[in-house]
Amino acid sequence: MDKVQRFLKACEFLTRCQGTEDDPIPGTVAPWELRKSLGFQEDFHDTLQGVWAWARYRELSGDARFDSNVIDALSYIRDAFDEHVENPPEKRAKVTRLYDAAFMLLTEVQCQRSFGEWPLGEQSALCKDLLVAQAKICEGTDFIARHYTDPFFHLYCLLKWSKHHEDESFDVARDATDKGANFLVRSNFLVSMDKEPCPEGPGGHDFMSKGGAVLLALGEAGLYETRLRETLEKVLPLAKGCQEGSYVLEWPARDRDPSPFALSASWGLLSAIKAGPEVDGAMDGLSLVDPRAGIEQGSGDWRQYCSDLSGSLVHARWDEFERRNGGIGRSAEFAEAESWATFYLMYALDLMD
Repeated sequence: MDKVQRFLKACEFLTRCQGTEDDPIPGTVAPWELRKSLGFQEDFHDTLQGVWAWARYRELSGDARFDSNVIDALSYIRDAFDEHVENPPEKRAKVTRLYDAAFMLLTEVQCQRSFGEWPLGEQSALCKDLLVAQAKICEGTDFIARHYTDPFFHLYCLLKWSKHHEDESFDVARDATDKGANFLVRSNFLVSMDKEPCPEGPGGHDFMSKGGAVLLALGEAGLYETRLRETLEKVLPLAKGCQEGSYVLEWPARDRDPSPFALSASWGLLSAIKAGPEVDGAMDGLSLVDPRAGIEQGSGDWRQYCSDLSGSLVHARWDEFERRNGGIGRSAEFAEAESWATFYLMYALDLMD
């Protein structure tokens, strides 16, 4: 199954997560497939993720079959924007507001590429302003925040949007990314992605790799030449050995959200692989194998290693994707396939080009 076929299957699954006129809130994409074991639930950012996937499929294939799903979803987003982003209640303002704003910008860029337009320009402008304001005030330990509140993921989405629009907010986001990455490396807050702590985030979630988010933002900001080596030294998991030219890769189980966490780690690795040749000289001697394996360091191909590791994290999800007919859950054992976890898989697939 090629990339376009996988996107088609995922997009068909996402239509089964979307509310219809028969549901309490039409247009929203629920966190899971509806009319199964779990009940109806509105979800703002899951809806934006669905729109991103449907729009990306249209760009890849030229197939307009999901355009009506996009229209219904955007109608919901317009109606729900005030409650989720513009004037959210206190708890939502502290937890998901900026995550929702970031996905507004990420989804707008994809819709502009796919359809040549975006009907929610005023809403996106407010989201940009919110993220710029955050970027300007982030200092020190503010950069440690994770999951919904991870400033590096917010910065990544702002960087993509500002680059697409050639907006001056790019410089603000770039400076914040550079400052934050420098703080995390110098303060030893970054750890190997396979050893990141597993605290429960809001809603009991543990879905976003800190190392993956930092690598994404650094790449979009064009900072790999100065920051990639020192960041990979902190966040790159080491192979357990090397046999017949292949690295022995292991990825530990996590108690919560193991699939999206692993996939978000792959996002960062897949971004790093795309760094220009100007970084290669700085990568000499980069450790790829656990020193306890007794293998000489510095002779490996760091790009190939990152490709192998990220590929293993993505490919491990395809059996479940097939078994669940186009969706995956936060874990293979979760009751239903979920829209947001499926987006994480599709975003990783898209970065693999």
